[in-house]
Amino acid sequence: MATTKKTNKPVAKKATAKKQTKKPVAKKVTAKTSVKKTARKVEAAANEAIKDVQHEANSALASLKANLAKTQDAAQQAWLVGLGAIGRSADEINERLTQLKKDREALLKGLSKRGEKVQKNAEARLKENRANIEQQIEDARSRMADLVSGLDITERLQGMADKLESLGKDLKKSK
Repeated sequence: MATTKKTNKPVAKKATAKKQTKKPVAKKVTAKTSVKKTARKVEAAANEAIKDVQHEANSALASLKANLAKTQDAAQQAWLVGLGAIGRSADEINERLTQLKKDREALLKGLSKRGEKVQKNAEARLKENRANIEQQIEDARSRMADLVSGLDITERLQGMADKLESLGKDLKKSK
């Protein structure tokens, strides 16, 4: 380009009167256009990557939701199983307590009846034995009375006293 001497400003060239025919000119690849193309490619790739990440995130979220629902169902089932076990245990305990009460009542009735029989038997034996013992005592008294009446105690005592006296006299003489 040409410049003016005074201002050093570019001066536009004057078009020549000659007509030029335009030839198809290949676009010049400049750094600016190259950067734009690369930027478009990067942007397209980034958009694709964003779509892929969004799709993966949505899939993961759906999977998490499904797993959460399954986990909640499993937890609910475990809770219900635990409650059911506690309920069944309580039912069995109540049944056993009821049965024990019935058994206890039957046992007490049975023991009471047996106690009555034992008492009646003991009373009957006591009466029987008492009568036997009283009879034995009466027999012993009778025999003693017979022995005592058959012996004259006073005579015997007098005889003993006489013997003692004679022994006492003999003793005095021997001194």
